[in-house]
Amino acid sequence: MKPDGIDDTPAIRAAVAKLKANGGGTLFFPRGRFQMTETIELPPNSVLKGMGADHSQIYWPDTFEPLDALVRGTHSFEVSDIFLTCGNHKDGIVGNWPEPRKPLTPEERAADPWDAIVLEKFKVSQALENPLGKQRRLGYIKYEQIPKPQVDRLVDGPMESGRFAFASLYADAASEGKVIYGTTTLKAKSPITVKFEFSGNCLFFVNGKIVGTTLGRGQWGFARLEEGENKIEMIMLPSKRDEWRFGLPRITWVEKVMVLE
Repeated sequence: MKPDGIDDTPAIRAAVAKLKANGGGTLFFPRGRFQMTETIELPPNSVLKGMGADHSQIYWPDTFEPLDALVRGTHSFEVSDIFLTCGNHKDGIVGNWPEPRKPLTPEERAADPWDAIVLEKFKVSQALENPLGKQRRLGYIKYEQIPKPQVDRLVDGPMESGRFAFASLYADAASEGKVIYGTTTLKAKSPITVKFEFSGNCLFFVNGKIVGTTLGRGQWGFARLEEGENKIEMIMLPSKRDEWRFGLPRITWVEKVMVLE
């Protein structure tokens, strides 16, 4: 495919068909910007890969009816080193189970030890400069751009029931367009994949890898926890308009039997 500025949907669809016929493989996008108008349906054992988020991009033009997802697969697929952009869609990257899952009964949900584990014990910093300048939003930020304060600037116990206990800290950051850095650790007895859910204007990182972004709404993402301690970090950009809408990150799904501490 060549990044010629025209609709690349037929070429991408044909490449995905070859992946399915071959039982998987790598769909590689070279340097350039490629247009797509439908969901990319990846088969198992497939990788959608570019030359890096700064070099390879797939974009979906806005439509009246938003797509359910930009990229969708069942299991055993990967999306890496590529930038996906679309202004009007329901979900980004979606993994569906090979077989429909029955919802848990209230009794089963109550018995699940991993359901909705809330991460409450964060340390936070005083207001720091927004790495994207004095603006009222957070966009694409590389991990190296995160403002990391000195250890002695971190304060214990900033959260209570999904809200900031230190209202003055929140208000200062909101009025000046600055960010608050938060960090905690999470232990796992063995490597495991978990699903995080969180809300508020924040960026969320696990072991230096971004999980997702959210701008004043709910967001979720999957992350791999390694055996032992895992570093959890957030950049939060408070807003005067919805200062109490920040929701603490929580784990709502794990790969296998609960092994977290």
